[in-house]
Amino acid sequence: MKAVIFLAHGSRRVEANKAFFELSAKIAGKLNLGIFEVAFIEPSLPSFQAAIESCVERGADRILVYPHFLSSGVHLTKDMTAEIKKARCSHPQIEISCTLSLGEQPELLDLISRVVEEGLR
Repeated sequence: MKAVIFLAHGSRRVEANKAFFELSAKIAGKLNLGIFEVAFIEPSLPSFQAAIESCVERGADRILVYPHFLSSGVHLTKDMTAEIKKARCSHPQIEISCTLSLGEQPELLDLISRVVEEGLR
């Protein structure tokens, strides 16, 4: 079974984390995902490893990680990479892969350009 983990930085502000939970649920519903989890790098819960465990317990044999980040900073290049490596060691039977981050998506340029253009009108 396939699963998706929506990964974000996390915030001390409960409202910010709640908004990411809601966004992730909307996307999961649109894609008809059977198993999905939300995880945060810091300082919020659930953690990435907790999300992995939940997916595995629910029967996932393939987990796709979507990093909701705009740039490839330390959290992506170091922290997320280490977390995925740790998860692969804990669950070698599970295929764990990762999409490009939000900031690496080519469509983002068009979206931002449209938003700015509309704001200038």
